[in-house]
Amino acid sequence: MGIISDNKQSATHIPYLDGWRGIAIIMVLLAHFTSLGEKFNFLGEFGVTVFFVLSGFLMSRILFIQKVPLSTFFRRRIARILPVLWLYLTVVFLGGWIFFNEFHLKELLSSIIFLRTYYPEEISIAKSYVPIGHIWSLNVEEHCYLLLALLSVLAIKIGETFVRFALGVLALICVMFFVFYKFYPPEAQTVFGWRTEVAALPLLISCSVFLWLTKYPIKLPSFLPLLSFLGAFGIMAFSTSVFLSYIGISVFLGISINTLHLAPAWTLVLLSNAVIRWFGVCSYSIYLWQQIFFFCKRYTDNWPYYDLFSIASILLIASCSFYFFEKPVRSRLTHKPLKANTI
Repeated sequence: MGIISDNKQSATHIPYLDGWRGIAIIMVLLAHFTSLGEKFNFLGEFGVTVFFVLSGFLMSRILFIQKVPLSTFFRRRIARILPVLWLYLTVVFLGGWIFFNEFHLKELLSSIIFLRTYYPEEISIAKSYVPIGHIWSLNVEEHCYLLLALLSVLAIKIGETFVRFALGVLALICVMFFVFYKFYPPEAQTVFGWRTEVAALPLLISCSVFLWLTKYPIKLPSFLPLLSFLGAFGIMAFSTSVFLSYIGISVFLGISINTLHLAPAWTLVLLSNAVIRWFGVCSYSIYLWQQIFFFCKRYTDNWPYYDLFSIASILLIASCSFYFFEKPVRSRLTHKPLKANTI
């Protein structure tokens, strides 16, 4: 058994959170570049949800417990997200112009400002002529940064009780949008499912669980985080109900990440493994650059070693991106060395 304290964890490095992020990006790679992805096509979506609940956990800790000033919070987020994303967008849109003789300014601008899942509507993000289908998740995260920053201000002005209930209301609104898009128009559900008003549910659930457990510490069994994770995975793998999957996975993973510190020692040791942690530390660069190879996969069906070549190339490119661009630029913009376990 373990007891949840007031959750005022320090800002120091927590290795197993890198491992959690590492598991998420490994799932995305397995989904896109191995035969497991063909048998278990849910792995990529599950990996992204694992990312989302971690972001919800970290943002809650930063904004509501550590109470980091918003100027500092947004400076860190800008340094973390924008430079390497804009580098990626420059590369892929330039490649689209060179190889496909196409350039859509509206797509580029909407991608730069995190509105691509809304505009232009006439071109689905999944059917773009360039590999940007994965940036929907970045749109969701950035929109949630703004929303939670606003809630952190309201927590000071009105009180955290209001914020805890507000998160529940916002989660309910996500469910309502999900139902609306699912049935009207039904053919658009997949596209609209990437929009923030639907896809933000895991983040909001994770934030809500964090704040309720912070306010009301309770004793919980040490097997809960692992059981919750396996429960989420089982729902994703075996449930035939899209609605149950949508809600259940968010709830179970939200519980899992917020109780992860209670997990048996062997679980935290596994997540703290140097290899898994490396994937977690480099996960953002890996996530961005892998999409190019996933996009090109449609043109290389006859090359039996394409997946192996892709994984090797992704890890090489992502390593260069992280160590020679993302990390130094981020450190310079924040005026301090890069720290782990930040979002």
